[in-house]
Amino acid sequence: MPLYQSLEQGSFRLLRLLPDLDRVVIVVSVFHLSSQNLPPYEALSYAWGTEGFTEHIYCIVGSGGTAHEDSVEIPVAISPHLLAGLKSLRATAQYGRPRWLWVDALCINQRDLDEKSVQVPLMSEIYPRAERVVVWLGKGDSSSENAMRTIPELAATMSDIQDLQSVNYKTASTYGLPPGTHATWADLRSWYNRDWFRRLWVLQEVCLAKEIVFLCGSEQLAFIHPAHLATLIRKSQIVAGTEENHMLPPGLDFLDSLVDYKNYLNHDYDVGLVLLFNVTRSLQCRNIVDRVYGTLGMLHPRTRERITVDYSQENLEHPAKLFTQVGKLMLEENGPINRFTLFWFMSKPHMLGTPSWLPGYMYPIEGQALCMERAGWPKDPTSPYYEPRISTSLSIPAVSLKHPDNIQIDGMFIDQVADVVHLDWEWSYYGSSDEDVSLAAQNATDFLCIEAQCACLAGGAGLAPSSIVYCQILVANRDIQELEAYNTEEICQDHQEALSYFHARQTGVDEQGLRPNKPRLYRYVSSISEKWKSGRSFFTTKSGRVGIGGFDSTLAAGDHVVVLFGAHQLFLLRDAPADGLQLMIGDAFIPGLMDCEVFNDVDKLHRQTLEIC
Repeated sequence: MPLYQSLEQGSFRLLRLLPDLDRVVIVVSVFHLSSQNLPPYEALSYAWGTEGFTEHIYCIVGSGGTAHEDSVEIPVAISPHLLAGLKSLRATAQYGRPRWLWVDALCINQRDLDEKSVQVPLMSEIYPRAERVVVWLGKGDSSSENAMRTIPELAATMSDIQDLQSVNYKTASTYGLPPGTHATWADLRSWYNRDWFRRLWVLQEVCLAKEIVFLCGSEQLAFIHPAHLATLIRKSQIVAGTEENHMLPPGLDFLDSLVDYKNYLNHDYDVGLVLLFNVTRSLQCRNIVDRVYGTLGMLHPRTRERITVDYSQENLEHPAKLFTQVGKLMLEENGPINRFTLFWFMSKPHMLGTPSWLPGYMYPIEGQALCMERAGWPKDPTSPYYEPRISTSLSIPAVSLKHPDNIQIDGMFIDQVADVVHLDWEWSYYGSSDEDVSLAAQNATDFLCIEAQCACLAGGAGLAPSSIVYCQILVANRDIQELEAYNTEEICQDHQEALSYFHARQTGVDEQGLRPNKPRLYRYVSSISEKWKSGRSFFTTKSGRVGIGGFDSTLAAGDHVVVLFGAHQLFLLRDAPADGLQLMIGDAFIPGLMDCEVFNDVDKLHRQTLEIC
């Protein structure tokens, strides 16, 4: 007797987890149910992870899902993580009652791609109908138990603090919190760092839920407490206060975003594709097509209806058509090409088979957009190119979609690239071992070699390597720590601090043997690393300008510097093999062109419609 039988339209499966604690193995019954005839059930949200299906449970099939002489117990392979979750659910069932559950790995026949294509869209109904969603974080330990016990207390204490920005690991105890060195904070970091907080699918699973509870080991905790604490911690400096732990665990940002999106959906706000994919790009999923399919429940019905779920082998192996279709929907839903859409343009590795303009929402973010200024916004009311609508970021000249996959937008050719230095470097932190010192020396040598080439190129264009403008170009005038324009009084000092540091590391000096100004050093070098790591290029133009831009080290002499009307950034385009078409190479930062200066001399401007393929 097969475990999975065909499902009728609109129906899905539920499991009944049997409370037989005398058996070591997990036993469930499988039921096919109409959406009109459902018992109260819970939906499980958990991280699939990368581990194999090396454990087994038993599914009762036949005789109405009860043990009977006509029934069969079929062994089913599952992951150790899911098995631990089912055991915990069984152990925490009230009064030994069976629990009705929806679990994706078991309620959908994962081997039947046609069934997956039908069932995945139903998740937008399955999770809202559940009595509650249980988030399984994994096995518990003393660290997780301490975290779950203290989360509500810390949230209550921090809620009463007026100036959370002043709370850091040194001042925490003066606000009635555990000292910054207390084990509680390490336990919280570990708890908020669990794999569940990195999984893409859980975004819709939680946002669509009526009630949510976290389950870790045998401890349970209502969603509101860790979500509220995440918001409070992000407003403080407590977790990010030490040099050793300067990165926030992913759960803090994730839960904070979840609260916002859950509020959006509760108020029938259209989240939109661009904002949604801005969150999901950093999350994990097994199949790349799930970058789209795993978010369907978050989308407005009119958008969701235009996306066909297709798990066919052809679509899994060649997803370019799907991502191009959704890229077009992004442009259509935004109408004008706004700053969020342009951000996508500027943070993309290219997918084979897709047009060059396609936002890279199917990949993790590779660095940030170079800047968010107003290069293509004529703000002078006397300018013939001025449009009152351009006074806001959401009212900008629209992009036109052309057949088959091209876009058209008004713009102007400004200059051409002359010489290029590819910035193939990313900063890494190294320890004090002999191997680390050697790696740090090589990393420093690589940086100094590239910086020297940039300085030579800038000098040839008449720009002194000691100048403020040169230092601004290397970081696109962006302080990545403060997320604002770099302080002009400090940028040259920071640049010199970085050069001195890397010269010392190049000679093999250990980190402990240096006494750098760490705030200056980390601020400037982390800003450089963030702007360079996507394969940017330092370049000069035929008219003597100097800038940074491009992606994947593809910028070349002869590429065009272009202003697109309504855009925050400058753009770099290349003549395509087909006459009259352009390829998108990336964005650009060029001092003197970032604040709509190009519109000052209208007599020299030649506005035209550019078609990008």
